[in-house]
Amino acid sequence: MTVESVACRGCDLLQRIPVLTPGGKARCARCNQLLATAPADPLDRPLALALAAAIVLVIANVTPLMSLNAEGREATTTLSGGAIRMWLQGSEITAVIVGFCAVVAPACYIALLLTVL
Repeated sequence: MTVESVACRGCDLLQRIPVLTPGGKARCARCNQLLATAPADPLDRPLALALAAAIVLVIANVTPLMSLNAEGREATTTLSGGAIRMWLQGSEITAVIVGFCAVVAPACYIALLLTVL
């Protein structure tokens, strides 16, 4: 159990702050200035953001990225569909780079982040 010494920003009184419980706050004994806080649950916000990123990733990979309409013919494609079409047209290296950077790497990153959290 470590005790930290902190000078109050309001009155410069040097005080020792013990280890705070989750959700706890330490205030100055002289001027009641807030000195330190301990977050209530430090995993709630990152977990919510990681879940939101997973949902957005799914939406980004399902929603058509580009649509072309010329002379009555319409063609649409998604991120992964664009990489596949590049592969079929002979640009294999570019297709692998686009597929990895736009689909595989973000999906792996978010999956690992959700696993850790």
